[in-house]
Amino acid sequence: MKDHGIAILGVDHWYGAFHTVRQLREQPVARLVGATGSCPSKLAAFQEKFGVPVFADYRKVLERDDVDIVTIFSSIDKTCEYTVAAAEAGKHIMLIKPIAMNVEQADKMVDAVAKAGVIADTVEGEFVAMHQDVVEMIRDGEIGDIVFVRAVYHTAVAEDWLTSGNPGWFVDPKRVPGGALMDEGIYCMQLLKQIVGKEVEKVLFGKTANLVHKDIEVEDWGMGVFEFEGGVIGHIEADWTLVRPQVTKPSPKLNASCRVEIRGTKGEIVTDWVPYKYKAVLGENHPYWTFIQMPPNDGAELGRGYELGLLGHLIRCVETGGAPLIRLSEARESLRALLSVYEAERTGRPVILR
Repeated sequence: MKDHGIAILGVDHWYGAFHTVRQLREQPVARLVGATGSCPSKLAAFQEKFGVPVFADYRKVLERDDVDIVTIFSSIDKTCEYTVAAAEAGKHIMLIKPIAMNVEQADKMVDAVAKAGVIADTVEGEFVAMHQDVVEMIRDGEIGDIVFVRAVYHTAVAEDWLTSGNPGWFVDPKRVPGGALMDEGIYCMQLLKQIVGKEVEKVLFGKTANLVHKDIEVEDWGMGVFEFEGGVIGHIEADWTLVRPQVTKPSPKLNASCRVEIRGTKGEIVTDWVPYKYKAVLGENHPYWTFIQMPPNDGAELGRGYELGLLGHLIRCVETGGAPLIRLSEARESLRALLSVYEAERTGRPVILR
């Protein structure tokens, strides 16, 4: 087991960066070398809070021999630059979501990672990790062939820093590719693709709106209807309309909820987090609705023995040569599908992806 050196590139997505510091302090497998970012005030506040070394120039961090993994928690307008530079420096990568501002940037990132031969994973796999047991039930034929999938994620708009009360860059169209549909719906998109086992073939319908946050430049609510390869119909709805206990709240956002429905030819499965996680099964071995409490799971099972969740899974992949949970090429397709929701709304016509 190697002593891995980890650097954080960007602290804009501050709760991801905070969580990484706390994880690394609690286990011996990896150590935090330092952090860097494009905002000096945030970087200084990060250093003051955690006492970790900080670096003004991320390129200097990538030159260090004691860094072999980077976690990118920047605003999305920086992810392409950071990912390409990290890959060229031979560093393995854990990436925030969505992975890029557009498909062209995503292509550059995919190509750079493939050329460098490094491993890159993304936190978009969080919902996939939480539903591993559900995916296994489906693969075992519990509900027959999948015909319809739906995910609804209801949460609050994030703060741009701890207790700031301001969404800041999260709602700046120059720094993000979309609002709630993109920011939260990307988790749903990855999960539904994993469940179906296919990519999206068509975006049938798209709609966005500002239901609560009328003064921001991106949507606080959005939905898309999709057709996957093979004909399975999918529906995603994601929003930032949760306002209790306050309009913005640190992640994990209090009172957030997510409901996933999977319908098959022999039954269906529903998972719900309001606020307790459970799955409800109606299928081959469950002729009547059966409700099963789901234990807390943030991906820890994937990193078992490392106690680092998705980051632990990446470390295991680095050591064993295993495959990441979500390949960047898959994340690229999820980005493309959700960007096409905006296009479908704008044009009033379905968007054919393949």
